[in-house]
Amino acid sequence: MFGAGNVHRGVTVSHGSKTVTDIDVLVMFADRVIVLQCKSKRLTLEARRGNDLQLRDDFKKSVEDAYDQALVSADALRKTGLKFKLADGTELRIATPRTIYPVCVISDHYPALTVQARQFLKPRTDEVIRPPLPTDVFMVDVLAEMLDTPLRFLSFLDRRVGMADRITMTNEYAVLGYHLSNNLWLAPGYSLGMIGDSCAIDLDTAMTVRREGLVGRRTPAGFLDRFGATLTGRILRNVERSDDPSLVELGMMLLTLSGDTLTDLDAGMAQMAARTRADGLRHDFTLIFDGTSAGLTVHCNPAPSREALDALRRHCERRKYMQRAEQWHGLLIRQDDGMPTAGIELCGKWTFNAALDADARAYAAKAHLNPVRKRLAGAPARKVGRNDPCPCGSGLKYKKCCLP
Repeated sequence: MFGAGNVHRGVTVSHGSKTVTDIDVLVMFADRVIVLQCKSKRLTLEARRGNDLQLRDDFKKSVEDAYDQALVSADALRKTGLKFKLADGTELRIATPRTIYPVCVISDHYPALTVQARQFLKPRTDEVIRPPLPTDVFMVDVLAEMLDTPLRFLSFLDRRVGMADRITMTNEYAVLGYHLSNNLWLAPGYSLGMIGDSCAIDLDTAMTVRREGLVGRRTPAGFLDRFGATLTGRILRNVERSDDPSLVELGMMLLTLSGDTLTDLDAGMAQMAARTRADGLRHDFTLIFDGTSAGLTVHCNPAPSREALDALRRHCERRKYMQRAEQWHGLLIRQDDGMPTAGIELCGKWTFNAALDADARAYAAKAHLNPVRKRLAGAPARKVGRNDPCPCGSGLKYKKCCLP
């Protein structure tokens, strides 16, 4: 899935002549890293009979020890002066990771593992290290089977661990099954979601079709095939194996969008490309996402690629500043077919900048701006009145700014 050059087994981390830790499987893709620490500790008979002390001891020697080792490895990935070597002596070059995902893998089936992890495991997270995913080798097999591109795998992993304290279930298969059918997402304002075992039925059926050669659907109906032949779907197919960090982040953001927003995004990209073909000028439109400090600007420009990319960056800088956003994506598309040629990502907390403030205000007043305000998956739309302030943040009335 990630490519042989991005997956490394048996990595030894050392400082001088001293071994710091060993990483069982290290996946490095774009600016994301997955650290898999595997344990073969089997669940003892006493634990299976319900002995609480034995159950706790078995969990400690498997999942908890794996997680402790994953944390040591994650810390090592951010330090300088350490060496990472494979079994054959090959030294790995480690770039500073943006995100590290610790995954604790056991070789035995632990009943209600997710419940045990919720009770016993004490996650340690920061801006780089995400919460852990405790699972077994059987679940890893299913994940790789159903989410068989880096983008889809990382997108699910990121959302799954990010919602660890907001969803409850008895097994991971139900979570994946729900994601494949409905897209794993919990609306703002909801503190807890419960996913029943029945959500795994379609996943179980699809895996049986794949492994046993039976007639039937190879993937559960829903999320995986909802993009179809749309422009957004074509974009995702173009970037879902890309190791460009900005395109990976853009793809992960696109996978969270609702059906209505995808429709508007497709229509906007097609419209921008058609306008540029007709008049030979550059055109933009912007999506601003409710409930999150982020947005997307799509830019179609007949100018040479470097000039067009510079124009897109300036546009995104202004937009990000106007919205006081922490994250902004830019997508440069071709005029002939609306497909992407480059992407950018701007990150950072908003701070006042006098020059940029004046530039953004002047830019917002221009008549050619045509932003669209939409929302993340499942969030209701809010009707904007003609005389209401424009949702783009320009300070003008909607009818004098972005009203189509």
